[in-house]
Amino acid sequence: MQKSQTKTFAYVSLLILSYRIVYYAYIGIIHPIPALGDSWDYHIPISQSILSGTFLTLPHATVAQWYYPGSAEAINALFLLLHIPLTLSNLFAVLVLFVVCFVLGRTFRLHFYLSILFAAMVCGLNVFVRWYNAVSIDVWVAVFFLLGIILLEKPRKSYLYFATLGFVLGMLIGSKYTACLFAVILVVLYWKPIISNISFGRLITFIIPFSIFGLFWYIRNAVLKHNPFYPMPLLDCCVLGGKSQTVTLP
Repeated sequence: MQKSQTKTFAYVSLLILSYRIVYYAYIGIIHPIPALGDSWDYHIPISQSILSGTFLTLPHATVAQWYYPGSAEAINALFLLLHIPLTLSNLFAVLVLFVVCFVLGRTFRLHFYLSILFAAMVCGLNVFVRWYNAVSIDVWVAVFFLLGIILLEKPRKSYLYFATLGFVLGMLIGSKYTACLFAVILVVLYWKPIISNISFGRLITFIIPFSIFGLFWYIRNAVLKHNPFYPMPLLDCCVLGGKSQTVTLP
């Protein structure tokens, strides 16, 4: 494909994505209450527990999914705190994903317009479009996974680099249980540059944000439910009873 053709396709795909973003932003503003389903069953309650401080012990949990990791839910909690419609939270995540995909393309030496085309096509996939006005964390999982690739593609020996890497991978595993597998994949693929640049001090610098934003949720569940992956029956077969509860936005 010639560069002029790539440029045209890039602008067309960017125009289509922009139209979708504006359209769903309008829908999110005129209908600011998220639809029933996972948003109300556990995504919003987890965000509310972060704002109230009850995420440490979850004394009033009635749905097992409230014990899911909540790092990305903290971003939704920020929308609640600022009284921004939660129907816009995933649109913000998609915009961040677009920037990250563009940077990823440049990291792998794609030229400017091809990087735009790549980013626009990824953000326009149905797997993301279907979440535009929902409250979820799947888009953020993609963001932190790709950020991990970008960082590991250009390893450095600075403490800031290892602190940033710890934060990104912590947010990755702290957002969803299945993201642990993605983190393992990154370690398997990039263990050589990690080992060659690490030291005791850099390891500690990595572990601190990784533990705060990632391991914390697994430690909390291990203490409260004796299963770091609760309610997934990997280490314990007990399942919290109760039906989904309707919650009220603060």
